[in-house]
Amino acid sequence: MKNVKSVWISYDLQKDADYSHLYEWMQNHNAQECGNSIAFLKYEFESTMEFEDALKDDITTNIPEICRCYIIFRKDDEIYSRGRFIIGDRKDSPWKNN
Repeated sequence: MKNVKSVWISYDLQKDADYSHLYEWMQNHNAQECGNSIAFLKYEFESTMEFEDALKDDITTNIPEICRCYIIFRKDDEIYSRGRFIIGDRKDSPWKNN
């Protein structure tokens, strides 16, 4: 059985990356552009996997040049959205005082 989850994805690719893998993946998932490096899509995955794990496996398999990926989504039993990195980590903000 398949599940579908709405998700916003923010992504960073390696410097001088070939965007063709990203664009192909986004097109295959009917993603909608939402600004620089952010997209919205309805992600379909097997019910036997956790949503975040299924998405991470799919992205890392198909977009080899991705270095950071942050997702915003809502768990089925929650009313609030949540966000987390599924690839990479948070960096210091460019506006942070040193």
